[in-house]
Amino acid sequence: MGAAVVIEDIAERRLRDAELHRLALHDPLSVRNRARLDDDIERALGARDSRGGVVAVLYLDVDDFKGVNDRHGHVVGDRVLIALSSRLRDAVREEDTVARLGGDEFVLVAHLPGASDADELRARVEEVCADPVHLGDVTLQVHVSVGMTLVGTEGGSAARVLSAADAEMYAVKRGRKRCTVG
Repeated sequence: MGAAVVIEDIAERRLRDAELHRLALHDPLSVRNRARLDDDIERALGARDSRGGVVAVLYLDVDDFKGVNDRHGHVVGDRVLIALSSRLRDAVREEDTVARLGGDEFVLVAHLPGASDADELRARVEEVCADPVHLGDVTLQVHVSVGMTLVGTEGGSAARVLSAADAEMYAVKRGRKRCTVG
């Protein structure tokens, strides 16, 4: 009687599967994408329902980003977005969400103890985005419009919360004079 033994090293396949999973939920800047954002908002709303507090959703848009790409090229534009996404991740806690909806729009989601914490988060985000972006011999001053919505009572959906934050961002943008990016 004989036996046949087959041994397969699946480590490479597991690494490939993990990378495919990461790519499905993140954009090329390694920031969460829209596919993951709705789940993250729903998760934060659930945490608020069970533990109290508020959910802050910040919607950010880089003002006149087309000007950066037109003046300096898309490679520099991508580097600006990478710098901003890194700053945003550094400005929030590990359990908070930083996602990019595409182009120059980012969304941050945080479950926080209260409204004053959300105001502090917004101020911190505006501060880190206001710093000039240094890219070798090119320094760019970018301006970011930030809209924020807070959800403090039960209810709400990811779509409704995101829409409210988007509307607030456009209200902020309309209230600001047109900025140029150097």
